[in-house]
Amino acid sequence: MKIEKSREIKLHRNLIKEYKVRYGPNFCRLYHHHWNNKIISYLPRNRNLSVLDCGCGSGILLEDLVNRYGTVTGVDISSEMIGSTDPSIKEKTTNLVIGDGEELPFRKESFDIILCRGSLHHLPSPAKALRDIYISLKPGGCLVLSEPCSDSLLLHIPRKVIIDKSAKFSDTHKAFPSKELTKLLSGLGFTIRGKERFGFLAFPLCGLVDFLPVMKYLPFNVYITKVLIMLDELFSHIPFIKRQSWHIIIQAVKV
Repeated sequence: MKIEKSREIKLHRNLIKEYKVRYGPNFCRLYHHHWNNKIISYLPRNRNLSVLDCGCGSGILLEDLVNRYGTVTGVDISSEMIGSTDPSIKEKTTNLVIGDGEELPFRKESFDIILCRGSLHHLPSPAKALRDIYISLKPGGCLVLSEPCSDSLLLHIPRKVIIDKSAKFSDTHKAFPSKELTKLLSGLGFTIRGKERFGFLAFPLCGLVDFLPVMKYLPFNVYITKVLIMLDELFSHIPFIKRQSWHIIIQAVKV
């Protein structure tokens, strides 16, 4: 397990430049803020609530959280990732902590809200991480996950090619069947309050530009991104097509 964690730290040390590519261009930032807003829409609006971004990385979600909540903490196992967070975000963030998602360095019942935006699948034991998240949440607290989803048979091949051929993933990285995630959450005592498929055409083209840099070379890519986002929103409501999503967003409450 320690070897796997060391590999993950080394992997993310090497990904800092890649993440700057992923989050840098205007059309990419537009897409990632859309993604953040989709996640945030599942959260209660009280500014006084305490929030934890679990696996905050370089702070792409923190950027939007700090504008909505007064107490925002970020935790990540990679000191280099936390160190690469934009200074303007650091100034607004209550606390940035170097810590393991499977052994959160916080007191019991510390947070009203915990979020995992594409971080749970990096951990060797997602079940252990979710158990620690449950313990760290206050009674009635809200967890929102946005994680890779493997329900789509059509995406199995491209996902496998990306993971197998890219140095940006380790052997422990995975996509979750939606039933597995909901079962894990329910087994820990969470109540599922919301679920949504997320990420279709816009996800690989605008959200993963470091993998698929096509949009970088297109004129009017900001406007194209807006159209792709609208198409993704449409796809998320069409019965067969919505199962072909790259991600799933789940809202769960500790009761």
